[in-house]
Amino acid sequence: MYWEGRAPGAPGLVILAFPCNQFGAQEPKPISEIRRVVGETYGIPIVGDSETRNNGFTLFEKVEVNGAKIPPLWSYVKRQLPGSFGAGFVPWNFTKYLVDVRGQPRERFLPTVTPNAMRPSIDALLAEAAAGGVVGGGGMSAR
Repeated sequence: MYWEGRAPGAPGLVILAFPCNQFGAQEPKPISEIRRVVGETYGIPIVGDSETRNNGFTLFEKVEVNGAKIPPLWSYVKRQLPGSFGAGFVPWNFTKYLVDVRGQPRERFLPTVTPNAMRPSIDALLAEAAAGGVVGGGGMSAR
């Protein structure tokens, strides 16, 4: 994963993951099971009953990313970067958004784009933030 080798709490990329079951019912499990699987599969220790922060990775409760029940954060990001389907529709799991340290959505990536393929955009955003005296950046994904 992108954050490997970073000391806990070090400035840089923060990943926000939002499990969602709107895509072919691929995420039907309760959040406790999702946390367990993420921990076992990716070696990220996940603890707690609500959002979990660990070395730049935050796993939130399940959300809807399309339709009338989307949280304000998703409404905002989708409005700023609507994508090729228009109206901010999220077509499938693992659609990813790169958001700067000031909360401005900067780039949207299709589900087929891997985190490593996003690396040039992430590095450029972190360098831009560092040059401006602000270190940071973030990414979010419908999972």
